[in-house]
Amino acid sequence: MKNIVYIIGIKGTNYFKIGCSRDLDSMWKRFLMIDSHNHKECQLLGYLGAPNGEEREYYLHKKYHQYRVRNEWFKYDVEKVFEEERFIKSLRKKNSRKNISH
Repeated sequence: MKNIVYIIGIKGTNYFKIGCSRDLDSMWKRFLMIDSHNHKECQLLGYLGAPNGEEREYYLHKKYHQYRVRNEWFKYDVEKVFEEERFIKSLRKKNSRKNISH
């Protein structure tokens, strides 16, 4: 069962990925893999711990489908996602730094 829904963004762009992982450890491993395979620096923008993570991920994919670029990648103002989806904790609000990157 996957319990973490996360949003990873590409620094300096409006591109972001909505994904799902089993736990925080798996989420960080996934983030590091995505970041190392991307030509631009990535940032973990936010995440949600929930027992129904896969359902939440599906909901977000469906809701923002018109902004889908490819697979789990979207191009949209991610700040609007955080405003609209209040259940997602933005790391920008939780930390003194503007965002978290590796």
